[in-house]
Amino acid sequence: MGGPYLRSVILRDEAVTSWIYPTASPIAGYVGPHPLYPGERVGADGQIAVIEDPLADRSALARAEADLDRVEQRRQALEQVVALRQSSVDARAAVAIAYAEAFKQDLDTRIATASGSLSLIKQRLALERLQLASHATAP
Repeated sequence: MGGPYLRSVILRDEAVTSWIYPTASPIAGYVGPHPLYPGERVGADGQIAVIEDPLADRSALARAEADLDRVEQRRQALEQVVALRQSSVDARAAVAIAYAEAFKQDLDTRIATASGSLSLIKQRLALERLQLASHATAP
């Protein structure tokens, strides 16, 4: 029975509204002072009507807002902890890099010293061999 009606709505790309007839709101309250009437365009805020209930219990809203504030404070505290830990990691990385550079320079110095000592030992060995050869040939 509703098939032809729905088909006409879908084919014409139109919307079904109940502005002509009063309808019940899904929430209790009173319609605000500036509802939209048939033919008016929805504003930039996207509101058609505001429904207010001055007798509504606001304790659930207050609890939700307090929970939101606590969660926001917790998020900020955790962001500070993350920033502190990241700065600690960055400082440790800088120390590790500086240590690696100092260690490399120390190794380079030791290699250079060992190379110098090796050349000196080779020269002394050559002199000792010459002395040994001269003593071996002397009668």
